[in-house]
Amino acid sequence: MILVSEVVHPGEVHLEFNIALLKVFCYVYPNGPIIYRAEKEQSDLVKTRSSLSNVEFCEFKGYYDPRNFSWLKRITGEIKQIHNTLQLGRKKNVDTYLWTCLFPTGHFFLSLYLIFFRNKNVKHLIVLHGELEFLKSANRKHTTAAFGLVLKLAINLGRRDTQYIVLGNRIKDHLEKYFSKDIIKKIVTVLHPYCYDLNIKPALFKENESSLAFGTIGNQMLSKNSEQIFDLANMLEEKINNGVLNFRTIGKVLPEINPFKNKLVNQLYPDAFVPYSIFENEARKLNFVLFFYSNDSYQLCASGAVFEVIKLGLPIISIYNDYFDWLFEDYGKMGFLCNNVFEMNSLIRDIVDGKLTAEINEMLENIAAFKIKNNLHSIAADLKSKL
Repeated sequence: MILVSEVVHPGEVHLEFNIALLKVFCYVYPNGPIIYRAEKEQSDLVKTRSSLSNVEFCEFKGYYDPRNFSWLKRITGEIKQIHNTLQLGRKKNVDTYLWTCLFPTGHFFLSLYLIFFRNKNVKHLIVLHGELEFLKSANRKHTTAAFGLVLKLAINLGRRDTQYIVLGNRIKDHLEKYFSKDIIKKIVTVLHPYCYDLNIKPALFKENESSLAFGTIGNQMLSKNSEQIFDLANMLEEKINNGVLNFRTIGKVLPEINPFKNKLVNQLYPDAFVPYSIFENEARKLNFVLFFYSNDSYQLCASGAVFEVIKLGLPIISIYNDYFDWLFEDYGKMGFLCNNVFEMNSLIRDIVDGKLTAEINEMLENIAAFKIKNNLHSIAADLKSKL
């Protein structure tokens, strides 16, 4: 029996990833049975939207409110739910645990727990996400560096038969500077799973469209360099005022971004987490999606927003980073990579002037091919060969 456990995220947070990952594991273990355990709202949403008949859903009451964040509640709540998951696993005779996400303190508690309560017949798989960015200590706050030390210690304390899943080969390559060869051998790579809609047909220009829309999606924060969209808008002010292009953000804007804001960028739903249905509807209106992630922020993790963009058939314009470089190198160019916002400015001017139409259409074809090739069955087959 397999127990898939989401003890970190409530509601719609990480929902699309968790639905896709759960389906992947249903293909990896077709004879099941599989239990999915998560906070009640997320459990209900996964149950409704995944339509998986061979999965038993087990919920728990949420332990913190994302709108009123508390480190203490988050850390202690996660530890409690890890314990409850393990207790449920014992009761159900689970032989494989899949942890969809853990905070560094959660990693540490799980590693300690498994030292004292060993069972050679039980396997643990842990997906590594953005918490890996805590490993970078340069120019970081003391709390961030502390979380990095806790995470590194937790992984080093992990059992020999515990395996870690990272969402890209390039990420694993970068982890070699942080962990020993023995730890690296325990890490398997798989492409970030996502439920693609093949009925979404990419098109460079939408009908009756007089202005091209460029925008960012997801939470806007300094760690994503989200403030740079305002610099870019300033450079293209005359184009915006002439109505040939517009800039917008879709998603919550953290207060740290406020000093950079200007009237050239339209901010949609900036005050709270955007429900997925609204988010997707707004994202469909974009022609290009902007990413300002650099290797300072997104070298050790994959962003689900990237795969939402691919799902919607939208080309990407991004500051260069290793993840996009790897993705485009291995799966075909699906966007433009720029060294800085000045190059972005020149690029967007060329796009507006119609100079890059052929290249963009090729990118749209690559996006359509990517969705067909990298379906959940394909990802499951790849993962199964590595476990």
